Amino acid sequence: MSNDLNSPEVVASELDEVEAGLLVAHLTEHGIHAKLWGESNSAAWPDTQHNVQIVVRRGDKAPAEKLIENFKNEVVNVNWDDVDVGEPE
Repeated sequence: MSNDLNSPEVVASELDEVEAGLLVAHLTEHGIHAKLWGESNSAAWPDTQHNVQIVVRRGDKAPAEKLIENFKNEVVNVNWDDVDVGEPE
């Protein structure tokens, strides 16, 4: 294993490009350059699950893992009583 802090490291694997894309955007907003790996087949088979990996620099792996963990906790722990969903039709 290389000690190069710029070498690519997989920080997470998601089932689809949408979930992975949200995490990449979140990492980017926090100054971590991230890329998707393995997303190329989703257009041909949109109803199947894929293993889309998120890759970051080795030097960013620990903070990226923490950001991903926090992001997933925020998404899961939404207090829907505080969310304005508009008036029912």
